[in-house]
Amino acid sequence: MKSYFIIVNGEKKGPLQLEELVKNGLQSDTLVYHKGLSNWTLANEVPELQSLLGDLPPPFSSTTQKSSDRSKNIDIENKPPKPKTWLVEAILSTICCCMITGIVSIVYSSKIDSLYYKGEYERAEQASQHAKTWFIVSICIGVILIILNFMLGFFTEIVKHL
Repeated sequence: MKSYFIIVNGEKKGPLQLEELVKNGLQSDTLVYHKGLSNWTLANEVPELQSLLGDLPPPFSSTTQKSSDRSKNIDIENKPPKPKTWLVEAILSTICCCMITGIVSIVYSSKIDSLYYKGEYERAEQASQHAKTWFIVSICIGVILIILNFMLGFFTEIVKHL
């Protein structure tokens, strides 16, 4: 007999027998794994579960999703860590250093969470790198402007005394 594992509300349950799946919260969009599958798969894509799912109502969701938006095989166990957002740094650099480059950093920073939770891990990492880059550019411009301002004040005082 196959032993099944399911993920319900973010919690892994199992090993379970086929007849125990419905009692433990099986729905058509529940992630399922058993030894014959290569990865976690949606229950409605596992042939031997079709008879169990036929009598169940569709799962309730407060937001509607297109079935094409869901990934067919989701690897919960190997989800990469969420990249740093750089949002606090971006806001501070906007206020203290350079508004234009700071705003660019804020825009990239605000995309990171949504990309990560959509499962677009690589794009989230790229957005994090862009946010960091624009934060550093903003800091460098701010430091250069402070040095130029100091030098301008210094030379102005020298010229006054001539």
